[in-house]
Amino acid sequence: MENQEQGRQSFSKYLIQSEVKDRIISFSYTDVALFFEFQEGYLYFMNVTDSLGKAWTFIGTFYANPEIGKYVSIKWPQFSSEKGLKANNEVIFTERPRCEGEAPWKKFKLVIKRKIKLFGQDIWRELKYLLSFVNMENQEQGKQSFSKHLTQSEVKDHIIFFSYSDVASFFEFQEGHLFFMDVTDSLGKAWTFIGTFYANPEVGKYVSIKWPQFSSEKGLRANDEVIFTERPRREGEAPWKKFNVVIKKKIRLFGQDIWGELKV
Repeated sequence: MENQEQGRQSFSKYLIQSEVKDRIISFSYTDVALFFEFQEGYLYFMNVTDSLGKAWTFIGTFYANPEIGKYVSIKWPQFSSEKGLKANNEVIFTERPRCEGEAPWKKFKLVIKRKIKLFGQDIWRELKYLLSFVNMENQEQGKQSFSKHLTQSEVKDHIIFFSYSDVASFFEFQEGHLFFMDVTDSLGKAWTFIGTFYANPEVGKYVSIKWPQFSSEKGLRANDEVIFTERPRREGEAPWKKFNVVIKKKIRLFGQDIWGELKV
């Protein structure tokens, strides 16, 4: 919602723990002077509409303190409880015009933004959208994995290479030998990849894994992240190694680069 209210005046702050506890928010009068005329000790009303279109009325009070100067407190106990506000949430009030027939006091739109951890990065997201996100990191906690970002040549040739040092925990090196990998993708589809061990005097030991059908079906591209995570072998399965594979693509979200899991 950033910039949707361009040209309109707003004021904002990050909540502190005491404000969350007391269900109140305070602003220095200098932050709100464009919106209110200071009258020490007086109460005033604010008609507020949240991001879901729900209307609220908050009660504010003007104060003057010899140590900290003029300030404004706004009480919002029901709003604070219903929204589950937390310390460090960003609160943004944006003034809107008064519609015909409305009470004469000030009208505002209110947005709450909360910092979330998404694919390892801090993102400030409007509160109403938070439930749309699933933090997929740490789903494989405690399991061993190896990963890399694809190069253009790997995409073109439908193959992926790893230095043997990256996969030594999973495979015993046998130069020139083939090996099989049973792999399950994010949709639960099973694949079998074929790998080969190589030794090169210049680059050392490495492993190549062929996956032509997988690469084509998933539409892999350069810089996609490929993550193999070992899983236990189930009774009756073939004796070779078993892995879950996750593909992550970089997407642009709210002006930041985010790595999101590919599920196709």
